[in-house]
Amino acid sequence: MGLFGKKSKSGRLAPKEWQEIKWGISSPLMVRLSGGIGKVRAFGSFKCEVADAGLLAENGCDAGSSESLERFKHYLSDVVASSFRDVLGARSSGMTGEELQGSSEPLSRAALEGAVPKLAEKGVALVDLSVEKILNA
Repeated sequence: MGLFGKKSKSGRLAPKEWQEIKWGISSPLMVRLSGGIGKVRAFGSFKCEVADAGLLAENGCDAGSSESLERFKHYLSDVVASSFRDVLGARSSGMTGEELQGSSEPLSRAALEGAVPKLAEKGVALVDLSVEKILNA
């Protein structure tokens, strides 16, 4: 689809390849919880738009190519998962496992805030991020 994707409400290009990208922590992450050390995994989805096609091209992604957008999606997923791991590590120490599992919304917002500047450097706007599951591993 590439540049023939639809325009979003923001006026940016919203390629179909980036409308629902899945992310996940593939290996259990050791976190410090209020009750000790625990292992967790998390999964979710996010949506991106092309904020700057020129900057995106400088970073190796052709916004006019479905194949290129599809390949770049893996990089986007890695950035989002990394941001979530950072947030989880910073916020988990005062929580129980149950509190952590019930904190999907604030953790989603914090991970989104952490990933936005990294993706903006690549010409990408992260417009939505959700944590669908946080599991004890």
